[in-house]
Amino acid sequence: MSPAERLAKLRTLEEWLAWQLGQTRQRIRDLEQTPPEGYALEPKQHPKHPQPALIHLASCTMPQRDTSPIDAADARLGLTKGGDDIAGCEFCAPGKALGLES
Repeated sequence: MSPAERLAKLRTLEEWLAWQLGQTRQRIRDLEQTPPEGYALEPKQHPKHPQPALIHLASCTMPQRDTSPIDAADARLGLTKGGDDIAGCEFCAPGKALGLES
């Protein structure tokens, strides 16, 4: 293959990679601007159980029990004022989605 042919192939590859990078950056921007679809509260096993109730993102697959939908305001209130009785899921990190933790 001549140097001119190699250069032409590399230019084509460069264009395709630039397009792919642009697509990836756009997808990242879209995901960063899309708010989570909601929150869910997973209750304690029973009122005196030592483990707290958990707040999850609605899309989280980690709840062990039935959950109840809650809005962002209730999720924020639970995470900030719930004390030892309510915590955020360690896997989906609803506190991050609410801007409460980094």
